[in-house]
Amino acid sequence: MTTYRMRADGVLATGPEGDLLAGWAIEKAAHGKATLEITGDREALLGRGVSAGVAAGLLAAGLRGYQVDLVRRVLREGRMLRGYVSAPAGSGKTHLCGGLVVAWTAGRAEPSASWAYLVTNQELAKQTERVLSEWIPAAWSRLGTGAPPEVRCFSYGEVWVGSGSEGSPGSRHEEFMQCTAGLLVDEIHAAVATTRSTVILLSRAVVRIGLSATPVSRGDGLGRMVVGLLGPELGRVNMDEVTRAGGIAPGLVWAPEDVR
Repeated sequence: MTTYRMRADGVLATGPEGDLLAGWAIEKAAHGKATLEITGDREALLGRGVSAGVAAGLLAAGLRGYQVDLVRRVLREGRMLRGYVSAPAGSGKTHLCGGLVVAWTAGRAEPSASWAYLVTNQELAKQTERVLSEWIPAAWSRLGTGAPPEVRCFSYGEVWVGSGSEGSPGSRHEEFMQCTAGLLVDEIHAAVATTRSTVILLSRAVVRIGLSATPVSRGDGLGRMVVGLLGPELGRVNMDEVTRAGGIAPGLVWAPEDVR
């Protein structure tokens, strides 16, 4: 069986055929097609599970049942925390991210560094950071002691200006590079764009989780690049689950009897 080696905070894995994107090596290992040797902060990269107390705290903080179930699936014990989550629009992905950060941090002996959350534009970054800066401390007060974990939100242009290696660091590049605990990536199906993939590959974060309401199985085959950048699917929630929980109102369709 092929053996790959990678650093816990690395973006590349090394195997007999040379270097390849770490996500592909992780996917192969997850399907039993390869073994993966990890150096560096291995413990931070692996899920520790979510205790009943933490799950109850997340529910009390306002997460819906399907969101807590998804947090538990993603962070299950021993799972490598590289990949993406599929969830429909309206499922509350921002609060889901808050739940992932809080649950990952709860019970760890050392306070974690900041997390980075990549979104499409500066206005959305401000909005998302405002929501999480209120929700995370409130949830943390039910679960942990000391300072709550911090998520800093960035647009891609704030981290890197221009295309690929021809670009240059943006106004918040250094701040982004200091967020080494975890990386959250919104709209991961579009991460194959040159500037976006450049920013993701710049990150020094150990944990890397993408989110999308859009299937990553693209017709142009570039969905494989999403897996390469982050890793395989870690969990999903479907529209029926969200609707039953009251996250989305059932759709109504009306048409006149005579449509001629």
